Formats: sequence, C-alpha cells, structure tokens
Amino acid sequence: MAAVLTQKHGDKQRPVAYYSSKLDAVPQAMPPCLQAVEGASMALNQALPLTGAQDVNIVVPHAVLAILSGKKSSAVHVARWTQWETSLLMPSVHLQEVSSLNPATLIPSPDEGHPHHCCLKEEPMDFPLVKETEIPDAPCLYVDGSSSYVNGKRHTRWAICTQDGQLVAHGSLPGASAQVAKLQALIAAYETAEGHAINIYTDSRYTFGVVHDYLNLWVNRGFLTSTGSAIQNGGIVQKLHAAMQKPTEVAVIKVRAHTKGTDPHSKGNQRAEELAKQAAVETDQDF
Repeated sequence: MAAVLTQKHGDKQRPVAYYSSKLDAVPQAMPPCLQAVEGASMALNQALPLTGAQDVNIVVPHAVLAILSGKKSSAVHVARWTQWETSLLMPSVHLQEVSSLNPATLIPSPDEGHPHHCCLKEEPMDFPLVKETEIPDAPCLYVDGSSSYVNGKRHTRWAICTQDGQLVAHGSLPGASAQVAKLQALIAAYETAEGHAINIYTDSRYTFGVVHDYLNLWVNRGFLTSTGSAIQNGGIVQKLHAAMQKPTEVAVIKVRAHTKGTDPHSKGNQRAEELAKQAAVETDQDF
C-alpha cells in the first residue's frame, strides 16, 4: 500500500504525509480490486492522527465504494469486511474513483533506491505564522495590483478595499510590474493592520506563494536563490518581510479571480481589481 495525504493549499493540493506499508499475507492473495479496498482502509487508519474527525476524500483507481456497497465477497472474512465498512463508509469519508495519475504510484517500492538517513534542519520563522484560513472576528481586506500601457507609457497602481468596497489605500509604482504592485498592496495591508489581526484576500497565486511557500526559505538564505543569485523582486520582498512583523495575527487567503460571484469575498476581490485598474489608467491622479 502506498498513499499520499494532501491538503488544499490555495487552489491546489499540497502533500502533507507519505505512507507505505506491505499488505499482510491474507490480502496479498486477494484480487487487485479487494487489495485496493484493504489499501484504502490501511491508508485511512495511518492518516488518522493527522486527519482526526475531519472530512477525508480517498481518491483511488478502483471502484472501492461500489465493492463495499455490493454483496460481500466470499474471498473476505466477515471480520475484515466489517472493518472495511466501519472505516471506509463513515459519513466523514468520501470515496472517489479516478483514472488520472495517482501521486502514490510515484512512491518507490522497498527494493528501489538507496537507504537515506539525513535529517533536514528545522529553520525557525522570524515572523508570525501566516494562516491560510480566515481568522474569526478579524476584519477583511482585499488587495490587488494592475499594470497597463497608456500612450506607450506603463502605469502601475495598487489598491486595497474593505469587504463593502470602501477604498482603504492606493498608490502608484511607475514602470513596475503587476507582480510588484500586488506585493506592494499586500505590504500596505499589513501596515494598515498594525497591532491587530487581519484577513487579507488576494487572487494572485504569485503573492500567495511568496507568503506561504517561499518567504521563510528566502529569509534564511539571505534573499538569494539556490544558485546564490538575488531573488526576483528582492527589494520589495524584503519590505514585505519587515511589514509582516506589524499585525498580531494574519491570514493571507487565495480567492479565485474573475469569477463574477456574488459572495462577499468574490465581490470584495472584484472591487479591489476595479480600483487597481482604475488607478492604473488614471495615472497618478487621485480617484
């Protein structure tokens, strides 16, 4: 049995844990479809310390749900079948059959590769942990940046607004890229929240990735890449790192762009985008 536990990270899935165990002698003699049921049950039980009572989606290339919903197979003992049903048919467990590549198939088998005993050094974070889910009772801000050419000249602006669409802050960055503008909007949101908790929403995967995936690594490297060269947008990334010290608690949350949704977060994101684009077109005049 090989399995990968993933968790939603922005709009993608991020690996959290890897599991690999050898089936005992009894399921080894079963048909492949029943081995898949045993593997799903083993994976679920091994992941239980991390998943707890949360909802779990089990994605398998076999029709595990159809097997368990049908007549009990004569190849399986009653006790084992009951154990499968107890674990895999719980309301919090959702079985999905897919034919796409399963990342668990990429885990090496016991006879592949070489022994590996090194340990990674844990690097402490020197700024407050940034959450990916909303902080209860904290205000929400929506950030965006925009860059466009008007009469051959590049205009780059950023804007921040509240959930009800009120403009909080905006500014210009002549000649800068849209990525830099989005980072500047995030910096301004951090500064606005100095001394208290804040939820910050962005539709930029780049901005989300800088905060959640790369910033702590870059800080420990001195804002250098793995090859020793300076990181892209290093100056403003360092400003972001400094601004992250100001709020007491922060969540930077990824929202989908251009959804035209009517929920509060979609509307707030749309308003931030409108304000940033409006600012980019209107050059440096207030709006």
